[in-house]
Amino acid sequence: MSAGVFVVLAAHVAAMAPNTTIGAASPVTLGKKMGKTMKAKAFNHLASYARSLAEGRRQKAIDWAEQAVRKAKSITATKALEIKVVDYVADDLRQLLDQINGRRVKVAGATVTLNTRGAAIVEYTKGWRDDILDLIANPNLAYILLTIGMMGLYFEFTNPGAVLPGVVGGISLILALFSMQALNVNWAGLALIGLAIVLFLAEIKITSYGMLSVGGVISLVLGSIFLFEKPGQLVGISLSVLIPTVVLLSGFFMACTYLVIRAHRRQAMTGYAGMIGLPGVVKTDIVPGAEGKVLVRGELWRAVSDNNFQVGDRVRVSRVKDLVLTVDADEKQIITPRRRVSRRLQRG
Repeated sequence: MSAGVFVVLAAHVAAMAPNTTIGAASPVTLGKKMGKTMKAKAFNHLASYARSLAEGRRQKAIDWAEQAVRKAKSITATKALEIKVVDYVADDLRQLLDQINGRRVKVAGATVTLNTRGAAIVEYTKGWRDDILDLIANPNLAYILLTIGMMGLYFEFTNPGAVLPGVVGGISLILALFSMQALNVNWAGLALIGLAIVLFLAEIKITSYGMLSVGGVISLVLGSIFLFEKPGQLVGISLSVLIPTVVLLSGFFMACTYLVIRAHRRQAMTGYAGMIGLPGVVKTDIVPGAEGKVLVRGELWRAVSDNNFQVGDRVRVSRVKDLVLTVDADEKQIITPRRRVSRRLQRG
């Protein structure tokens, strides 16, 4: 909507430059579509608001103020001066200051006389900080930056040392929070999104049979919907951005959770724990109470067992202690007495 109309209607002194227009104050949305009921509500509210402002300082422009909202009417500077939408038409700021010098206005119940002739004019230009804010102060872009930030930090916390996801996530999250300062964020929505991340992380540590993940998805959806939703606010996230982002984000978190859980349940591949269950070949006879030698994973180890094993027998590691393996028979490759005798004859 054209906020300038409401600023002019509420101003103590209003002016326009020649060959300019004012009006077309019908409500429009940024990033989302309004339903029929919401549209009627927005039009009625803003039309009444414009009329009330005009009744205060622009009484001759009451009807036009309402039509500017309901029918998006727009008028030139000359017409605006004629129906008293504005008080002056000036070529530049210095001419305007000369025109309003001596004007009396009411401020906070007291009458004030403006003394503006010869007043110093100080110009402020936008800096790079304002340029960045203008670029990212869009609810859709802020939401995307927020999701990228959460994904990056989540990946970094679950996989320490990756570095790049943490850096990208941190920068994106800071930019998202920076843009949200201009978007009037609903902190309840942001808290729900944060709760969703906590639930996804908890799924890794707590056996909930998927209930925590389901709760995380629900919390994420509600938080995304409420993030920029406030009474009377027409700025929100477009469904074409919200739905794919929620699906992608939920899928990402659930996939990461699944991979982490699977990695935790997988048998260790290094150290003593990684040797449990490995197959081996007896290199020297093993009898109960005495050590022998077995070849496991290309290495020769000392081994003991409660069973008798002869050279060439296949075994599996059942325990490791003090660099000594405890082995049992390999049930998948049990060597029968006949095969054992045949092997002895071949060696003989």
